[in-house]
Amino acid sequence: MRFFLLPLLAACESTTTVANDTAGGGGDSDTDENIGDTEETGDTGDSADTADTEDTAADEPNLAWDVTGDIEDLSFSLVSLDVTHDFAMADILVEAEASERIEVYAPPPDDQLVQVDGVPGMYYAFFIGGLHEDDGDGRWDPDETWLGAASQMSVYIDGIVPPEVVDLGLHLGWNALILGGESDIVVGDPMAQPLSIAFTDTLTVGGTFDDTVAETDWVTTVSFALFSGIDAPALDDTDLEGGSWTLTLDGEPPASHFVDVDANGSLEAPELFLAYTENGEGWFDPNVDTPLGFACVDGLPLVGWWIAPSTNITDILFMGQSTVSLGWNALAIAGDEPVFLTEEEANSAVLSTGCVID
Repeated sequence: MRFFLLPLLAACESTTTVANDTAGGGGDSDTDENIGDTEETGDTGDSADTADTEDTAADEPNLAWDVTGDIEDLSFSLVSLDVTHDFAMADILVEAEASERIEVYAPPPDDQLVQVDGVPGMYYAFFIGGLHEDDGDGRWDPDETWLGAASQMSVYIDGIVPPEVVDLGLHLGWNALILGGESDIVVGDPMAQPLSIAFTDTLTVGGTFDDTVAETDWVTTVSFALFSGIDAPALDDTDLEGGSWTLTLDGEPPASHFVDVDANGSLEAPELFLAYTENGEGWFDPNVDTPLGFACVDGLPLVGWWIAPSTNITDILFMGQSTVSLGWNALAIAGDEPVFLTEEEANSAVLSTGCVID
């Protein structure tokens, strides 16, 4: 994730001389005169502690989030990201009850600011706002999962700000950044950062079938684990009478449905949707029933994909900047690249013997 820094560092590469001249070449004592705004702001302690910011709080908020979604039983935390260790989750600066509007009044403490490489006197710190489960104590605990991350990074800048950085639209104090690659910085509004719940507990898919499948046939969910010989019972099953079908994936799937799809140690639970001829009784039995074909959307196999929430907010940073959700997602398989589907697309699938998995 160090690519977040590259545009900023690129703008600073030619500013070393400017920064030194501005500081008067006086070493640390001169540089310190330019970073006095963040002194004595308290100690954050461990990751569960919140900095004591009462003495430095401003009269008006200078950082805020507009929150959408079901926030019942959730709390908000502003989490420091360690730029020296690939943006690892670090201290928590602010904790608050989740609400539709969350505001921050204080700067971070000195010990969370890092000097920009090659630019003496310029300091910064990266943060991300997130929503997490809460057992009622108002604090994030290591076993509580994150269900939403802001779509913008909060960046605090202190000290000397070179002209090249000012030209990017950045300034002293709090900034909001949307970073879109290795050469692009988009500056957001630090007082209007979007933050939404990125969790879908229930997914409904459906559609029709072509003439290779009959109304007397059935449709079921099929876990990827089944292809590895693992007994993974279907999550839903229905007949095709009436010419259409609907299946629902509700809640976290059983442990037997989780597989390491990419062989990287990350367990996920993908489900396919299979038309079959019922030869036995009850749920789909691959040893008895006759598989016909899968459900496709525009010729691509439809998949319901469960992405488990994480206890580390850095695992879900991309959620705030994409259509991907924690929990259930509907997607189509297009080679190695998944295509995430809208609700309407996920309910326009066609069951056919011509829909196969390579």
